[in-house]
Amino acid sequence: TPEFMAPEMYEEKYDEAVDVYAFGMCILEMTTSEYPYSECQNAAQIYRKVTS
Repeated sequence: TPEFMAPEMYEEKYDEAVDVYAFGMCILEMTTSEYPYSECQNAAQIYRKVTS
């Protein structure tokens, strides 16, 4: 899902590091009790935030 995707995934040039990013997002969700990028209303907003 976009909330857990590393920026490299959008460019389709990635390696194992994207798994570390996704795991970090899981840890963030567990520690904050909030879904990553919950302030965004759709995937396009998440894309803009992650790639900026």
